[in-house]
Amino acid sequence: MSTKEQIDLTYRHDGFWIKFFPVSDAGVGLYESMLMAGNEAVLTIHADAFIRALRKSGYVVRRSKEPSSKSLEWTSEDEALLSALNV
Repeated sequence: MSTKEQIDLTYRHDGFWIKFFPVSDAGVGLYESMLMAGNEAVLTIHADAFIRALRKSGYVVRRSKEPSSKSLEWTSEDEALLSALNV
C-alpha cells in the first residue's frame, strides 16, 4: 500500500475483462499475489466490487489512460531489426 499520491495499480477495459498493471513496488507485490490467485484480470461485471475491495485494503487503483490511436513512425532501427529477423 502506498501513499495517496502513489498509484499502485492501473486497469484497462479489454472487452469482457478488466486487466491490471502494477505501477508501484506495492503494486508489483499485489499483482504477483493476484497472479498466484489467478486474478490478473477480472470479468467486467465483477470489476467495481474487485476495485472497491482493493481500495478498501488501502491500495491506490486508477483507470489507465487508453493508448493513443495515433500511429507510430518506423525508425531506421526498427527497419534494421525487422530486416535482421527476416520479417
